[in-house]
Formats: sequence, C-alpha cells, structure tokens
Amino acid sequence: MSPHVDATTQTDAHSFTISQILIDAAVSTEDLGGEDCGVSELTTGLQVDDGWKALDGIPCVMGGLTVLVASVGGTLRGRAKNNFPWKTLPKELAQLGFFLEGYPDETIMPGEIRPSVTRSKGIHNLTRAHHENLVNALKSGTLTIRAVTSDTARTRLIMSRDPIVIGEAPRHRSVHSHRRRAFANGDFDRNGLPHLATPPATPLTRRRVEVFVEISCPPPRPASRVIPPPWPASRVIPRPPPPRPISRVVRNTRHSSITQASDLIPPITAVEWSASSSEYANDTDNESMSPDEQLHVRKSRRRPAKRPRY
Repeated sequence: MSPHVDATTQTDAHSFTISQILIDAAVSTEDLGGEDCGVSELTTGLQVDDGWKALDGIPCVMGGLTVLVASVGGTLRGRAKNNFPWKTLPKELAQLGFFLEGYPDETIMPGEIRPSVTRSKGIHNLTRAHHENLVNALKSGTLTIRAVTSDTARTRLIMSRDPIVIGEAPRHRSVHSHRRRAFANGDFDRNGLPHLATPPATPLTRRRVEVFVEISCPPPRPASRVIPPPWPASRVIPRPPPPRPISRVVRNTRHSSITQASDLIPPITAVEWSASSSEYANDTDNESMSPDEQLHVRKSRRRPAKRPRY
C-alpha cells in the first residue's frame, strides 16, 4: 500500500475514533443525566449532531453512519478498534436488527467491490461522486435507519431473507426499473419497489414571440411647399360652332362635256336661224339709235362668243 493511501487510512481511522468517542460520551451522558459528567446536553448534542457535518468526504460518511446507528441505540465495532466496518456493515446491522432505507441510487453499497478495482480497499472504494452522494443523503436526512421489533424479523435479516440496505427509487429517466437492495450475505439485486412514476406532462404554454426592431429615423429634410399650377379665375368654355347646312356640290365631269358632232348640228342651225332673225330685228332697232350706239353694237356682234372652259 502506498504512503498516500496509508495517510488517508490513518486520517479516516482518526475521524472514526473521534466519532466513536463523541457517541460514547453522548450515551454515557444520557445514562447519568448529563450534569454528573460535567457535559451539558446542549454541548453533547452539538458534538454528536454537528461534529461530523463539519467534516468532508469519506470522514463525513463514516461519522454520519456512526451517528445514524447511534441514534437508534446501536454502536458500530470494526475488526480493529480504529477501523470502520465498511465491508462487514450489512452483517453488523443484521446483528443489531437495523436496516438502512433511502440509500442513494447509482452509488456503491457497503460490502460491494467496485468493478474496476481488483482488490477491495474498504470504504476507499468509493469514488468522489459516490461519497458526495452519500454525504448529501446523510446531511439532507434522506438516508434513514430503522430497527426491527421482533426476533423473527431480526432472524430474517440475518438469514438474508430481508434486505439490509434498500436503495432509493430510481428516477423516471433511469435505465433501471426497480430499487437496488443489499443483503447480509453480500448479495445485491434490483427487485425492490419500482421506480418513480413519470410526472404528468405539463401543457406547454406557447407565448407569442414579439420582436422589436429599432429603426433609426432619417435626418429631417427641409420643408418643401407644393405650389399648384396657376388656373384662370374663370374658365370660358367655348361653344361649338353652329352646324352648317350640307351643300351638295355637283361637279361636271369630262364625260358630260364630250358630245357627238351629230348632236351639235341641230342646235347650231337653230342658233344661226335665231341669229339671222335677230339681226333683222336689230336693224329695225338700230334705226332709232345714234351713230355711236350703232357702231358699238356692230363691234359687239363681230366679237366671237367666248367658249366656256370645262
């Protein structure tokens, strides 16, 4: 065994000795009335109840278990005077007629060997997580001890028919379904009471997510005035012009101006005859005219008639 382990063992043994002395003093004080030994009940209570709580780690576990057994009138005795009976704790409790209840789950029980250790080191087989679980259970009061009241019940404990150490109920998420138990002969099983029931699912209250976005305002712009376009004071709506009469324009076409020569012969003869007859009529009229008027009439007769242009 290494010097470090030896030093630890000596420290644990010293702590166990202190716890044993405190328990013996408390018991003797109760028997003799407390005042005869010069130790008050208040001082004894502080030493027994709170002395081990000031310790930490494995010494706290040994002191807490020792005080727990002493609370029901028992005393733990190891093979040697300064040794804590960790490996033989189930047998010690069976002989006394006590059993532990509420041992923390997933923690090495008394007398159990850790699988990763080839040789048992007693209470030093506890890892840091294990002895922290035990310290919390002892200080919180979840690990309790009970005493049987009949010889038959004590016999059942000694014959390993009833468990000595009963573990706490596994959590609802644990891989184990039942509690763990330890017996006086060193056996362990998980045939205890089932694990805790799954808590009812609480309805999820959905809250509406509100997102506030801070938007920086742009710098203010100079005020601009919108000037409307100028409108006249009064708009004069002109009246539409009156409708014009529809005039029909008849245009002469070339086809209508072209005539046959045979069609013009009768009118020409008629014109000549009428002209000759008019000359005789004019001669009678010219006789009453002056010479100048007659000359003018003659010139006008000599002028050829202008043909209209089509």
